[in-house]
Amino acid sequence: MTVLEWLDRIHPQDRFVVGDKAFYLGQLLQRGYPVIPGFVVRSSILRNFLAEIDWLEPLFSDLSDSTLHLDVNNPRQLQAIAQRIRDSIQTAPLPPDWLASFSEAAEELSRQTELSTFILRPSLALQTSRPDNHAFNPEPYATSGLWQSHICSDPVTSLEAGIKKVWAELFRARSLLYWQRCGVKLHQIYLAVLIQPIANAKASGTLNATTDTFEIQATWGLGMSLVKGEVLPDLYRIQAETGTLQDTHLGEKTILYDLAAEALHPQNPLQTQALAESLSTQAVLGDRELQQLVHLAQQLKSNIASPYTLEWTIAQPQSTLYLTQVEVQPLPVQHPLALKPPSLEVSVPFLRGLAAAPGQVQTRATAIGPTQTLTEPIVPGRILVVSAIAPEHLPLLQQAAGIIAEQGSLTSHGAIVARELGIPAIVSVQGATRLIQSGEVIFMDGSTGEIYRRDAPAIAPLPRPQPLATPHSYRTSTQLMVNLSQSTSIERAQALPVDGVGLLRSELMVPEILDGLSPWDWLHQGRGAEFAERLQQQIARFASAFAPRPVFYRALDLNINPEGEPLPASQNAMLGLRGTFNCLLNPDLFDLELRAIAQVHQQGLHNVHPILPFVRTVEEFVFCRNRLPLAGLDPERLQLWIMAEVPSILFLLPEYVQAGVRGISIGTNDLSQLLLGIDRNLGVLASAFDGLHPAVLRAIQQLIQTARTCGIPCSICGQAPSLYPELVDLLVQWGISAISVDLQAVPTTLEAIAQAEQRIVLEATRRQLRPED
Repeated sequence: MTVLEWLDRIHPQDRFVVGDKAFYLGQLLQRGYPVIPGFVVRSSILRNFLAEIDWLEPLFSDLSDSTLHLDVNNPRQLQAIAQRIRDSIQTAPLPPDWLASFSEAAEELSRQTELSTFILRPSLALQTSRPDNHAFNPEPYATSGLWQSHICSDPVTSLEAGIKKVWAELFRARSLLYWQRCGVKLHQIYLAVLIQPIANAKASGTLNATTDTFEIQATWGLGMSLVKGEVLPDLYRIQAETGTLQDTHLGEKTILYDLAAEALHPQNPLQTQALAESLSTQAVLGDRELQQLVHLAQQLKSNIASPYTLEWTIAQPQSTLYLTQVEVQPLPVQHPLALKPPSLEVSVPFLRGLAAAPGQVQTRATAIGPTQTLTEPIVPGRILVVSAIAPEHLPLLQQAAGIIAEQGSLTSHGAIVARELGIPAIVSVQGATRLIQSGEVIFMDGSTGEIYRRDAPAIAPLPRPQPLATPHSYRTSTQLMVNLSQSTSIERAQALPVDGVGLLRSELMVPEILDGLSPWDWLHQGRGAEFAERLQQQIARFASAFAPRPVFYRALDLNINPEGEPLPASQNAMLGLRGTFNCLLNPDLFDLELRAIAQVHQQGLHNVHPILPFVRTVEEFVFCRNRLPLAGLDPERLQLWIMAEVPSILFLLPEYVQAGVRGISIGTNDLSQLLLGIDRNLGVLASAFDGLHPAVLRAIQQLIQTARTCGIPCSICGQAPSLYPELVDLLVQWGISAISVDLQAVPTTLEAIAQAEQRIVLEATRRQLRPED
C-alpha cells in the first residue's frame, strides 16, 4: 500500500490524494518556485486508520443518521462524542509498516536539508469542488480557524503523535458542527498531512495579491505570532504592475517565535522570545527582500488568474525566501457560516486582536487616541476605536456599531458590555488608534478578531439583537440568573427563564447617568443627593422589571481615588484603590449607594440586595456592614453578600459568615487572575488566563463546599460559566446555589444545568436499585 507522496512528484490528478495545500505547493515546486521539499501522508490513510479502529462507518455516513445518533445542535453531546473520537485516534498505534515509511521519509528529508525538526499541517480537499483539478480554485469555505499545525523534532515517536493530532483536528466539536451546517458530509472531506522540515526564520509573513496591489505583512521569526494575532506586523503596499512601494506602516513586534535547542525541548521545540525595543519598531524587510517578494508575486500573478494570498518565510541561516502556502481567493459566495459578507472584496486583515464579542460590521470609524478627549457625541452607528475602554466610553457603546480597543481582554469591562449589547468587539489591537483614522471605512469581525480596510461605502449595521428565543422549559434546583449592566438589556432579559439578576454591575451601569463625570465629581460639586436619586431610579428600573425575583446590586468598584483622580500609571488598577478599601478611605460614596437602595426598598421593591466588591479583610466587611443603619437599612434583615474574589476568603469564609455575611458570589475573573498571577486586562497574557486551571477549579469547589457547611448560599457570576460551558456540570455536582451568566449564554447554560441535575438524579437512582453485593 502506498502511504505517502513526495511534493516534487505530485501529479495533476492527485488533488484529492494530497489535498489543496500540498497539491498547489507541489505544482509550484515542480515549476521552479522556492518551496521547501516535503512529503504528504495520503488522504486515504486516514480512512484506512479509522476503519482499523472501527470509526469509519459512523463517521463517514450522514452524522444525523449514523449509529452515533449525533445531534450536532446539542453542545454537550457533540463535545462528548468529539472527545471520544479524538481519544480513539490519538491512543491507537499506527501500523508498523506505515510508521516505518513515514520515519524513512523524514530521515531522508533530514539528510537533504540538514534539518531535524518538522512541521505537520493539514491539507484538505473537498469532493464538492469544481471538476477542474488543474486550476487554482478551492472551495470558498472559511476553514482557517478549524485547524492547527504541529511541530515535532523526533522522526519516530513525535512524528506518529503529530500525524494523529492533525487527523484529530477534523473531529473537534467546532469542526463537526461547521461541516454539518455547511451541508458537507465527512466522506466528502479528503484530509492529508503535509510534512516539511522547518528552520528558524529571520522573518515571516503574508502577501495578498489583488488586481493592482500587493499587500505584504511581515514580522520577525516564525509566522505563529502573526497567525495568533500577538504582534502588529509591518504593512507594505506595492503597485503590482510596476513594483512601486506606495505605503509603509511599521508595526509593533513585541515577540518572536523560534525553535529551541532540541536537547533542551525535545517534545516542544517551539518557544517565544521578547524582542528588544529597537527591533520592535524596526522595519522587518529591507529593499532587497521586498524586491524578492515583489518579483515572486509578479511571477505568480502571471500564472494565477484569481486574486491570491501566499505565506512566506525567510529561513536562516542563509536568509533564503520560501513559499509556505498559496491560497487562491475565489469570488465570495454565501454559505451558512461565511466569515466575510459576500459583498466584500477579499483581502487580508491589516490588524488583528482578541475576538471579544461576536458579530460583523462594515462602517466608518471614530478613533480616540490615548491623549484625546471627546468634545462631542460620536455619530451613531460608527465603530468606536479607543486605546482602552474607560468608564466615560461606556455610554458611547449604546450608539456604537462595534468597539476596537488597543488594550483589554475577554473579561475586561468593555468586552462584557459589548457582549451584553450584542455588538462586535475586538480588544488587544496594537496600534489601532494610530492606524485607523476617524471617518475611514473598516470591516471588523468580532468572531475572528480581524480588521480590514475597505474602499467600499459603509454598510448599515445589523439591528441590535431582539429578545432571545426562550429555550425548552426546564425546572431546575440550581438557580439560573443573568448578569446585567445596561438598562437597554432589560427587555431581552425579561423574556428569558431566569431566576433574577445575579450581578448588576454598578460601575458599568452608572456611566449612563453621570453626564460624563465620575461619582467623586458629583460629591465634590455638592450634588450627592442628586446622584443618589438618579442611582435609585436606575436600580428601580431593574428591580421592578424582575420583582419579586432578586436583583443583586454590586456596589461600585472604581479604579480612581477619592479625590476623583485616575490611579498613577505605575499602579496596577487591578490591585489599587478599589473594592471596599475605598469605602474605608472615604465612605461618603458608599453611603449614597446605600441611601439609593433604601429608597428603592421604600418603593416596595425589597428584592434588591447589595454585594460588596473585592473585600480583602473581615474588618473591611464589618466597617461597611456597620454603615447600613445610617441609611435606614436593617443589617439583620438585609441580604448583605460579598464577592469571593480575593484568595484569602478561601481560608476566612467561616469568619466572614460569623461577622454577618449572608451569601457569597464567586467572581471568577478576579479570583482567577489573583490565583494565577495574571493581569486579565493584558491581552498578551490572554492565552495564560485559564478559567479551568486546576488551582481555579479547586478554589471554586472549596468555596462552594465551605459555603454549604456554613449554611449560606453560594453563587458564581464571573465569565467562566459563559466562556467554559463544561464548568457548569462541575458546579452542579459541587452543589452551587446559583449560576449567573451573560445574556447570550442563558439558553445553553439552562440546558446544561438541567442535564447535569438529571444525571445526578439518575446516578442516585441506579445506586439505590443496584443489588447489594
